[in-house]
Amino acid sequence: MNIIIAGSGEVGQHLTDLLSNDGHNITVVDIDSEKLNYISSHYDVQCIIGKSSCPKTLKSANVDKTDLIISCTNSDENNLLTSMVSKKLGVEKTISRIKSDNYSEIDLGIDDVVTTSELAADEIKRLLTGDVTDSFEFDEGVFKLLGLNLTKYSCLIGKEIKEIKYDEMSFVAALRGDRTILPSEEETLMEGDHIYFLSKDDNIKRVEKICGKKHINHRNIIINGISAITEQLVGILKASNIIVFDKDATKCQEFADKFSKCLVINSPFSQEVIDDENLNDYDCIVSLEDNTEKNIISCLLAKKTGVKKTIAMVSNTSLIHLSQNIGIDTLINEKMLAADSIYKHIRNGNIVSQATLHGVDVEVLEYTIPPNSKLLNKTIRNMRIPAHIIGITRSGEAIIPGPTQRLQVSDNIILVSKRENVKEIDSLF
Repeated sequence: MNIIIAGSGEVGQHLTDLLSNDGHNITVVDIDSEKLNYISSHYDVQCIIGKSSCPKTLKSANVDKTDLIISCTNSDENNLLTSMVSKKLGVEKTISRIKSDNYSEIDLGIDDVVTTSELAADEIKRLLTGDVTDSFEFDEGVFKLLGLNLTKYSCLIGKEIKEIKYDEMSFVAALRGDRTILPSEEETLMEGDHIYFLSKDDNIKRVEKICGKKHINHRNIIINGISAITEQLVGILKASNIIVFDKDATKCQEFADKFSKCLVINSPFSQEVIDDENLNDYDCIVSLEDNTEKNIISCLLAKKTGVKKTIAMVSNTSLIHLSQNIGIDTLINEKMLAADSIYKHIRNGNIVSQATLHGVDVEVLEYTIPPNSKLLNKTIRNMRIPAHIIGITRSGEAIIPGPTQRLQVSDNIILVSKRENVKEIDSLF
């Protein structure tokens, strides 16, 4: 495809990396020449300096020969206008990234609008299920991909990966430092390994127990910082006790008027307010200020005083896979969530879903088996593909496949593979 990416920030750079590796013809448009110079020196793409919503700039990017434009600049208004103008100039498909849902009630003629506040709120809600650090759903929750740290109490410590066999879950990968460990490797698991399982949805407590964790129902939640994400999150949470902190009095008053179920405190998060409000026995803190350092410090402070789970929003994507190393359960980045969501819109037609495990050198992909698939009527043992099939959904039933399992037309299969093999895998579907 011929694709224009409007915006060369973190979202644009991540998409440029993914889509150029997939063989698409990419043109990146931005007003920032320094960022464009970086992209042009690292990727085989065309770069054009200019405002992406300007018809003259779009015409110089050959918008009339473009299949798709992705608008992901830092301005919601510019992204929406870029998509609208591009549509008038003949682009077949448009995708806009916006930060909040202020425009959700209006049909602007844009094919897909990706709202980062919704994505982040949904991600946080998933993370509040038990003691997991990562959580992804496949087939509307039939399967869940869960990430957990192995504690010294885990029965997996000292076991080789090939020994891990459960009817209700599949080993996906493990991360040890910066090294990714795949299901086929002869490796013994150690305390501190970050391990990923694909599990049937009703089996989360079992996964936690195996990893040496205790299941926690996160009912008492601290949210530090009022933002569009905070509003989305509180709107979808069913927690019985939510306390929200922010130093901006106006924000606090407006938020309290909108969400009566929350206790809103006009104060920065600090040790003093922890003591005053008896917060040391709360289940979780989610820090959503617009300052990465403050979010990390707030989570570390809460963890030190007894808060069981910590989730921090960070602006630097390179920090995400370092969460456990700095003592925080999960770091999330709304820009990376947006980029991954947009990427899912563009992948092979038979791909249903995917999960990107940040810092882990694998992709977890879900495909639908078409009638002409080369994988039909073969056992998993005899398939010659650069991937491991870890789950199958058949007529709504979750199946953990064994080596003699055969695939049927319309099966949804979930597999894990090294990123460099994804293009070859796509060709099978």
